[in-house]
Amino acid sequence: MNWEDAKAFCEWISKKEGRIYRLPTDEEWSVAVGLGRKERRSRSDTPESLSFKVKEYPWGAEWPPPAGVGNFSDQSRKEKAPSDSGDYIEGYNDGFPMTAPVMSFAPNRFGLFDMEGNVRELVEDWYNGTEERRVVRGGSWLNEKVYSSSRLGILPTERVLHQPGFRLVLETQ
Repeated sequence: MNWEDAKAFCEWISKKEGRIYRLPTDEEWSVAVGLGRKERRSRSDTPESLSFKVKEYPWGAEWPPPAGVGNFSDQSRKEKAPSDSGDYIEGYNDGFPMTAPVMSFAPNRFGLFDMEGNVRELVEDWYNGTEERRVVRGGSWLNEKVYSSSRLGILPTERVLHQPGFRLVLETQ
């Protein structure tokens, strides 16, 4: 799956249902994960410039994560799907060595599931001013870097093994 696939799905489902579905913007994703105004965006900011600026997790400041907050690179991965990188969250075990079924964990305060962990998510925006890469938000089961402000840039045609996924925004009239 890549950004172009996600956009094609948005177009297909929009046509099928007669409604407008799209990927969230980077700013909408930040609001949905709970960052809101904490990022203090300026006109010159890009998703790249905002990445890792706010050192906060969706559940707050506690580390390691409290039990049951998401699917991350944890002890279950270390035991059942080990990696040479050794990037594991010590002291956390969500029971899923790889991806977890959607909605396996409690929703955030806005009622949104899996805003952090499981898979990274594609959003609409360009990563920076070069307009070569698109933004991927959040952390996944594959990594331990789970700040809410985490962003990566990937080529729109790039298919990254184990990542990413996407969620849709339904525009209302």
